[in-house]
Amino acid sequence: MPGAGRGIQNPDEVLAVIARHPGSANLSKPGVVELTFSGAEIEKVMKEQASKGAFVWNESSATLVLTVDAENRLQSFTCDATLQSADPQVKGKVRYTAEVKLVGYDGAREIKFLDEKKREIPLTPEMKAKIASVLKEKQ
Repeated sequence: MPGAGRGIQNPDEVLAVIARHPGSANLSKPGVVELTFSGAEIEKVMKEQASKGAFVWNESSATLVLTVDAENRLQSFTCDATLQSADPQVKGKVRYTAEVKLVGYDGAREIKFLDEKKREIPLTPEMKAKIASVLKEKQ
């Protein structure tokens, strides 16, 4: 599982990418910032999750939308990416969307993943053990 919990799943990494690309930031309304990324920038964010040769990066793009509260704390971010597959069997572009909502700043909460119908996707015992291991290391 190279890169598990990395890339867009990790709010710290998303904020680091945003800090390096303030030029594309657009305040669309109070508390909502939109950023656009080129394919090369997406490839850098995804690191080893981006299989070499899997996508045509110069034909790919993404938009990231951040919402903040009155104290300028991140509340949520959504990603909407359109990726051009390098696989000749795949016709057209592949669309990827993700939404991360922060539920608190005062302690660890249970990690939950939902599918497109808002049904919870259960974590495997291996995933739960890895999360517990990482949290223990950070203490």
